[in-house]
Amino acid sequence: MEREAAREMEICLQLQGEKASAIAVRQAYARGGMNAVLEWELNDRRKMYHKGYGSPLGLAADAAVLKRKEETLRYLEQAYAERDLRLVHIQYLPYLDFVHNDPRYQAVVKKMGLPPEF
Repeated sequence: MEREAAREMEICLQLQGEKASAIAVRQAYARGGMNAVLEWELNDRRKMYHKGYGSPLGLAADAAVLKRKEETLRYLEQAYAERDLRLVHIQYLPYLDFVHNDPRYQAVVKKMGLPPEF
């Protein structure tokens, strides 16, 4: 149901008054399907983060959905460095399952004092 998901994202952006972003999502989907939409979303989130909005945890989530392991881990480490409170949930986010066995992920969990769930 990727087409429907992309369409819903486009509608949501339109309702938020972000017409240019809605058009960008439509064009990304036409160009490369849902993967292109996810790439657009990650790039858009990066831009917002560099302007002072958002968090590295959101970037980690987008990178994880694209299965970019190194980028996901880098953003998780950055979220830890910035003391993002939402990190307490990282062990229960299914899109992060693919990094659970990585020592860098395990180090973040350990530094936070969370019991290992991997």
